[in-house]
Amino acid sequence: MRLPVILLSVAGLLFTGRPAVAQQAPPIVDIFAGYSRLPSNINEDFPRRTSHGFQGSVAVHANRWFGVVVDGAVQWNTTSDLGPYFAGLTAHTRVVELLVGPRFTRRGSRVDAFAQGWFGSSTGYANEAFAGFADTGQTFGGGAGLDVRASSRTAIRIQYDLIGSLADMVEGNSRLAAGLVWRFGR
Repeated sequence: MRLPVILLSVAGLLFTGRPAVAQQAPPIVDIFAGYSRLPSNINEDFPRRTSHGFQGSVAVHANRWFGVVVDGAVQWNTTSDLGPYFAGLTAHTRVVELLVGPRFTRRGSRVDAFAQGWFGSSTGYANEAFAGFADTGQTFGGGAGLDVRASSRTAIRIQYDLIGSLADMVEGNSRLAAGLVWRFGR
């Protein structure tokens, strides 16, 4: 009776102990900053066109695979090609998103893959000629990305998100971000 228990214990240590020694400890906090692109759906996001800007996030990790992320982004655009009814007018638009939610991470030796979901708020601003199209609304969505480690404290991130909002200028969009991650703790 004791021999099977001892054999199972030794086998368990061999199969679970070895990879745990080789794994790098996950960060407690990571901070991301980078470029952000917010394409537009011309029929839904009027007067905004594809916007470019900045995106940042702070994630606090409870363990190797679960954390909570706060994400913010700002994108701008100026366009005068708005169709025959708006000839001669130029739209200056800005979109601001502030989102929070869970992040699930699969850690690798050099690359970490993550998926996340959010809930928050988006605000679309427009200049005076288009002020009627500016508003704020609840926002939800999710995304996924890869962090490729450049060193023990830094990584390069590529991230793709799908977001939906009750704000008119961000009704249903994808968002692409790329930039640097700084990792702290452990």
